[in-house]
Amino acid sequence: MKKLILFSILTSSLIFAQDNDVEKIKQKGIEFYKNNEFSSAIEEFTKIDDYKQSSNIDFYLARSYYEIEMFEKALAVYERILINEPENKRVKLEIAQTYLMLKSYEIAKTSFKELLEDSSIPESVKININERLKQIEEKTKKHFISSSIIFGVGQDTNINNTTSIDSYQLNISNLGTLDIQSDDKVKSSFYETALLFNHLYNLDESFSFRNNLVFYRQDFTKDKSKQLDVISLSTTPVFTDNDVSYGLTFGIDNILYGDNHYLNNYSLTPKISYTIDQTKIYETGIKFLNKDFIQETDSGNKSLVYEYQNRLILQTQDIGIFDISLAFGRENPKDKSRYDVEKEYGTISLVNNYKISEQFSLNSLLSFNNVNYRDENPLFEEKRKDDIYSLMFGLGYLYSKDINLGLNYSYVNQNSNYVPNDYNKSVIKTTIIHDF
Repeated sequence: MKKLILFSILTSSLIFAQDNDVEKIKQKGIEFYKNNEFSSAIEEFTKIDDYKQSSNIDFYLARSYYEIEMFEKALAVYERILINEPENKRVKLEIAQTYLMLKSYEIAKTSFKELLEDSSIPESVKININERLKQIEEKTKKHFISSSIIFGVGQDTNINNTTSIDSYQLNISNLGTLDIQSDDKVKSSFYETALLFNHLYNLDESFSFRNNLVFYRQDFTKDKSKQLDVISLSTTPVFTDNDVSYGLTFGIDNILYGDNHYLNNYSLTPKISYTIDQTKIYETGIKFLNKDFIQETDSGNKSLVYEYQNRLILQTQDIGIFDISLAFGRENPKDKSRYDVEKEYGTISLVNNYKISEQFSLNSLLSFNNVNYRDENPLFEEKRKDDIYSLMFGLGYLYSKDINLGLNYSYVNQNSNYVPNDYNKSVIKTTIIHDF
């Protein structure tokens, strides 16, 4: 009898000691969890190997796995909780969210909808569930279409000299250059219109097609012969692997100048984009451009352009978004006798977008372009060199969700050792952009 009593006392003491140790582990793990030390919390919680004893800390264990993005392990622990608590709505919600993070969108969608059908779920939780369902809808949506229409009016102090058909800061890529030079300096008002269509097709989570179509027109009141019309079409298949995207842009541009078919551009641009972190994106690529001048008088200007491009987008907390670009290129004429076409160039630009308030933003651009022609002009007996300095300041106003108003001033100064190509000009304009 005495032995039996002694055995009972020893057994009770051992059980009490074990329970005390489990409680200490549990409290230590919870403390790590509350301090966001999730790996340490997992290390503590997994010391409890008894299923019944671990049931009290399984939720903390699952949440810790979730926080360090070990979603499969989190899901396994949540499912274990449901074995004993099949009506635990919090755990069901966490399971649905975990499937969402695992990109198992159909399972997550079904799980969220089942919770919505439960009348006992609080209204605030239902609102959050509906937000998750919208998120799933966006992620599984195949087609995204957007469009914008732009109206602009302004004044150009020198319409007889222009270095680029997008010199008024309209965001149209792959359009090349339109070299129109004259000794006469003519000031004129102008108006411009543009239609932009964007289409994104997601084949799956890693492969997509991005298509863009642009119609642009510019008219000068002083000289109708300088009317400019552009149709630009591009398509880009993009493959995404985690933080790296690989794209290949095919572009075609049809350009009319003074109602005459002036130039066709055909471009091919392979690009690699790397997301360094949430605030920095680096992009590099090589652009191949075929400039096909249509008029017989301009046929000697036909050329091939090769350009190496680099771009860094940097988002700062206090001074806005910076877009830094650096490019080097060479233009080779198809007519080898054209000394005025073959050239090498380098361009560096800095763009900043600073949000003053919810409605106002300040935009600025600084760029420098150095152009060196390969052969001497027999009339001047020296090689042509151009240094082109550009700056732009703009104020944007978000009038409504779909309407943006803008006021821009830009200045271009081209310093050239060839007098006819040495000029400067200023442009001021207002724009209205309506997004659809």
